[in-house]
Amino acid sequence: MKTFLILSYPRSRTLWLSRFLSIPPIAFCGHDWSEFAASAAEYWGSLEAEIGYAAGAADTAAIMVLPALLAVRPLTRVVWIERPLAEVATSMDRVGLSFTPAGAGLLRAHKERYQEFFDLEIPFKALNEVEVMETLWRLVLPDLAFPTAKWNELANKRIAYTARDFAARPRSTEKFLRFLANEGEVKLCSS
Repeated sequence: MKTFLILSYPRSRTLWLSRFLSIPPIAFCGHDWSEFAASAAEYWGSLEAEIGYAAGAADTAAIMVLPALLAVRPLTRVVWIERPLAEVATSMDRVGLSFTPAGAGLLRAHKERYQEFFDLEIPFKALNEVEVMETLWRLVLPDLAFPTAKWNELANKRIAYTARDFAARPRSTEKFLRFLANEGEVKLCSS
């Protein structure tokens, strides 16, 4: 089974990427999968239960537990989507979500600390370029042909959550907080 992680700051097209990189029944890319797992083993186990050839996630919070995830699946391909934090804050505010300086600092510190594990870094604005998406595809799903028709269908589509979506479907952080407590480095910024 091939495994991959697409990591980023919030509002960096992870929901869109999870849809694009999912090819049922061959490949599955979960979105923000860390909210469903209390450990790295549970994270990968639940993803791999979804599909046969390749499993991954486009997941903002996974950067905080990246070493634990890689300890369980060391051959995982890791991609970082780099969006300027000022754009992230503006995008979050525009849809009624908060992004505190402390939260931004915590994510940035983890990104900088674990950058050596990234196989590929992609600027956010480059996600609109077919050549960049073909490179990403070859890295995470190397044995599958690039889905040109799917790209053409989704390339200009906006697929994203808003505050209304979160209100309609509240998300629980209980499992992820256990994951952090057992396998993460919550106090990275203050050390």
